[in-house]
Amino acid sequence: VLSSLYEFQTYLNRSRSQTRSNMRVETELWTFESDTHLVKPRGLPSGEGERAAMIRAMKSLQPTGGTNDALALSNINRTLTDDDKKNIKSKKTMDIVFLVTDGGSSVTSSARKQLDNLLAAGVITRAFQIGDVGPGERGTFSAVWNQRRERPLGEVVGEDIGALTPAVVRALEEYLKDVKL
Repeated sequence: VLSSLYEFQTYLNRSRSQTRSNMRVETELWTFESDTHLVKPRGLPSGEGERAAMIRAMKSLQPTGGTNDALALSNINRTLTDDDKKNIKSKKTMDIVFLVTDGGSSVTSSARKQLDNLLAAGVITRAFQIGDVGPGERGTFSAVWNQRRERPLGEVVGEDIGALTPAVVRALEEYLKDVKL
């Protein structure tokens, strides 16, 4: 997904003189288990620096335990400046958070509260549950992302990790369909 978004940014850069668009794509990657880590910050210079950061980020994805998605969502929320929030509200910026998880949130109520904070700021937020999960993890995932929501924000992908990319693409299409270059 990061690579595809990088390629889209490359396309935007190459076609900027024809489209006269200021649109840009910036990606950021956080990992979370019992703690969170920003492993690929946004705003890196384009070129090999971006690609190298993506490779380093992928190497850091080693499961060690826990699912503290509340802390991850809180950290993302804390990175939003007042200017970011103003630009999101005025539709100058579109911030999209995709969370990939097994769904077994450590603290369901805190995760839901942090998600609600992001949504209140206008951040588009979706989650994808992956892996062989039991009824407890499915219930927790649903409690955070889907229950008592106007529309579901979480999608169960399951064990076939290859199904994750098409799920993310469908979500991106939904949010980007009206964006003009």
